[in-house]
Amino acid sequence: MKKSYESRLSEIEVIIGKFTTKKTGEHKNTSGVKVNRYFSPGRSVDDLFCSAIRAGFTSLSTGNGHTRELFSRELLANISYCEGDVYIVLYDSEEQFDAEYERTVEFLMEG
Repeated sequence: MKKSYESRLSEIEVIIGKFTTKKTGEHKNTSGVKVNRYFSPGRSVDDLFCSAIRAGFTSLSTGNGHTRELFSRELLANISYCEGDVYIVLYDSEEQFDAEYERTVEFLMEG
């Protein structure tokens, strides 16, 4: 049985909680999917990513580490980090998740 949006978001908030503040905002991305934004005040992004990897996320990043992405097929979720902000995107379907995963892989390969 698929977990609810709220349940999946709460689960991820527990994983990233010690590395971020409470949610600082939300918006929709170009695909119309809601993006939840959190702030990571001076804490190590490596610690955040290791915590998520231990929880079953897969890490993707560029060679220089500028773009950092984590994906969880189980939660149909993506966590990304950019300049102190942590973004969480939860997808409604495996098709949506797969499309974003492939788009991200292509972007990183071009990078």
